[in-house]
Amino acid sequence: MNDKDRTIKQMSEVEKMQKRITELETPKDGHKQAEESLEDSEEKFRQFFENEPGYCYMISPEGVILNVNRTALKKLGYEKEELVGKPLKVIYAHESREVVKQIFEKWKKTGKLRNEEITIITRSGDRRTVLLSANAVKDKDGKILYSISVQKDITGQKKAEKALLESEERYRELAESIGDVFFAFDKNLKYTYWNKASEELTWISKNDAIGKHILEVFPDNKETRGALKIYQKVLKTNQPGNFITEYHLRDKNYFFDINVYPSGTGLSVFVKDITKHKQADEKIKEKTRQLKERVKELKTLYGISDLVRKNRFSLEEILKGAVEVIPPGWQYPEITGVRIILEGKEYGTKNFRETAWKQTGDIVIHGKISGILEVCYLKEMPEEYEGPFLKEERDLINAVAERLGRIIERLRAEEKLEKYQRHLEELVEERTYELERLTEHLRQEVIERKRAEEEVRESESKLKSILSSMVDLVFGFDKNGRFVFYHSPRESLLYVPPEKFLGKTMPEVLPPGICEKFDDLFEKNKNGKSGEFEYSLEIGGKIMWFSAKISPIFFDGKFTGSVAVARDITEHKAAEDALKNAMQELKELDMMKDEFFTSAAHELQNPLTPVKAQSQLLLGDYFGKLNEEQKKSVEMILASTNRIIKLTRDIMTVSRMRAGMLKFEMSENNICDIIESSIKDLEISAGEKQIEIMKKYPGKLPVNCDRDRITQVMENLIENAIKFTPRGGKIIVEAKKIKNDIIVSVADTGIGISKENREKIFNTFFQISSKYGGTGLGLSICKTIIENHKGNIKVESELLKGSKFTFTLPGIE
Repeated sequence: MNDKDRTIKQMSEVEKMQKRITELETPKDGHKQAEESLEDSEEKFRQFFENEPGYCYMISPEGVILNVNRTALKKLGYEKEELVGKPLKVIYAHESREVVKQIFEKWKKTGKLRNEEITIITRSGDRRTVLLSANAVKDKDGKILYSISVQKDITGQKKAEKALLESEERYRELAESIGDVFFAFDKNLKYTYWNKASEELTWISKNDAIGKHILEVFPDNKETRGALKIYQKVLKTNQPGNFITEYHLRDKNYFFDINVYPSGTGLSVFVKDITKHKQADEKIKEKTRQLKERVKELKTLYGISDLVRKNRFSLEEILKGAVEVIPPGWQYPEITGVRIILEGKEYGTKNFRETAWKQTGDIVIHGKISGILEVCYLKEMPEEYEGPFLKEERDLINAVAERLGRIIERLRAEEKLEKYQRHLEELVEERTYELERLTEHLRQEVIERKRAEEEVRESESKLKSILSSMVDLVFGFDKNGRFVFYHSPRESLLYVPPEKFLGKTMPEVLPPGICEKFDDLFEKNKNGKSGEFEYSLEIGGKIMWFSAKISPIFFDGKFTGSVAVARDITEHKAAEDALKNAMQELKELDMMKDEFFTSAAHELQNPLTPVKAQSQLLLGDYFGKLNEEQKKSVEMILASTNRIIKLTRDIMTVSRMRAGMLKFEMSENNICDIIESSIKDLEISAGEKQIEIMKKYPGKLPVNCDRDRITQVMENLIENAIKFTPRGGKIIVEAKKIKNDIIVSVADTGIGISKENREKIFNTFFQISSKYGGTGLGLSICKTIIENHKGNIKVESELLKGSKFTFTLPGIE
């Protein structure tokens, strides 16, 4: 029963009671019985009046309040004395007084009022909305004695109605303001709502959609029928539904993520356009594929370069190693055969055989095609850019062939240079020995001249004979430094003709720079000391280099002059310059290689940054809610991106290590904090394999270290332990101080390492097994970082029982 019906019923009761009272006031037989009935009726009326839950008043014909019930006093906050005897208008709001006046006039005419809405005021000034009903009480002559008025408080109801209206308005505004498509169906799948976004997407107006069945609005095709089945299922099960569909609209293909919710009247449907997300997914997949191909290319090129750098192999050994390094760079390495043909010789993988599915690249040496690199697939594979080969693989085979050509050029140049250098050294040694022997002989000859003139003549004759057979220049000087004799195997070696220097001093003939060196050695000759120096002169329009040895001549213990033997070393100097240039070129090539790896790593990270950021935005629902399949796909992309980022970080670290540019920022740190942080970052990976990580270290162990580099060591060791430990295994991370050393160890219950592999475990690119993945850089980096901290690292292991890696760092007192 609603408030209006209840009020009518109450007023009916009042009318019956009023009629009974009037009857009782009429004289009849049984006066005493009438009085008792009257008293009984009056008591019932009083009980009704006082206990009525509405606001009850007794009002005089003049509009004065005669009585008011407890409910009105309590709810409105008045005392009885404040209302009784006062005009009724004191409780009506100012804005309702005109209405009340009209209602009062109506009551005086009809004696009745029903559900008149007015506003009254409480003692505290609050406004209340009430429904007023009133009945006039008359005497037996029909004269109005007073009115019984009942006010039903509907303030709460009015507020609820207002809130409902506002809520409905907000709902309509929200549906129109959201950017996504929203529409509603009744239970017969006829449209009851169609927002503006729906119009903009479909070009179907609201008027053309509302009231029509889905098959009257959209074509009866596979996509529409698929959506229709899901709508019918949600109506039947009363459970929300979600589906992703591709739909053709306005000559374009769209992808929609559709959420369907049951409602009291039918269905509410939210449609999100995820076409861009789908396109982004495809772009990310393509970028990831390109990155993987780039990494394979880098590893192949690095492997070839490493063969040259790591060991001084012969060219044949390098080519044999190169064919084994190349297959992993192709998309089907297990069926890839490689052969190098160089100047008639062949170097190939064991599985190589010529097939119809082949790529080739020319090996060019000094501008001439001298060989060929062949890559064959051993069975037919799907068509790509060039037969079954990718475009990136065409670029890779060209790059490898070009790199092999440069390596061969360099090795052959080094071989020639080495042979020439050995020859020069032998020649210089031979000539030096000959010169020293000759100089000694000349000195003896000069000394012996005193003994006898005959012997002097004989000596001079011998000297002339010796000089005539020498290929070196010989100059004699008297004690004043004047040229007194000379010997030259050919005139083209002389700076000036003999007539222009014999009898003259060195400053009168030769440039100042040479004279200063000669003067210094000439003074030493006076003290019995020999000396050597090199000099150059422009002779015949070209620069020639000489190596001169100046020895003193003494007669009877007195200094009488000097003899200088000068050897033409122009070719030797040219060889030295060639050697220097070659060494400089080798150094530059090595620097270019390191710069290449650093640049390549940066180039890898540049596209990875937006890939990682976009993946994280997708996972964070920035572009919309992903379904589970999409989420798993993006998580795989993000995981692959993180692995490539780690690979590029390792490559950059190795490159800086090799270039001697690995920097360390040392500061005091708590090794226990570093360990704890590293474990925390890898707890999820361990949890996925149900591996327990046990911690055995105190709260603080101070150490002076580069925090980031030691964190890199800890993460590599713990990550390796997780990788090689089977599901359900254990890892123990321990740190302690012994004397003044900090000892940190990571032990696992994994597959262990053989004795043979333990000796190579810290080598760059060494891997125990390819099936576990990785680059083989991590432990090499760990060793370099620890040794740069003046520490050491070692491994203890037993096959099938586990491994323990331990490193030591100097502690802080």
